[in-house]
Amino acid sequence: MPVNARIIGANEHESHYVFDILFNNTTDIQPAVHSTDTYGANEVNFALLYLFGYQFAPRYRGKQPELIDMKAVIQQLEGLISGEF
Repeated sequence: MPVNARIIGANEHESHYVFDILFNNTTDIQPAVHSTDTYGANEVNFALLYLFGYQFAPRYRGKQPELIDMKAVIQQLEGLISGEF
């Protein structure tokens, strides 16, 4: 269910707007999971959404040679927060 919308140009990468749309949500609906297509996924989105308590669930089209290693991203993020890196 769409809770927020933002029009972006055809030459802009949609992954840059994932967190912004969720964080600036002004509706009464507070989603716990956010899903995008292949072009909305990147490691920064996994990390930011994890930090703010969202679950990021992108849908990948076809076979992806380099899928994002979610577990490694979370471990690195937790290490940065705790000062281990």
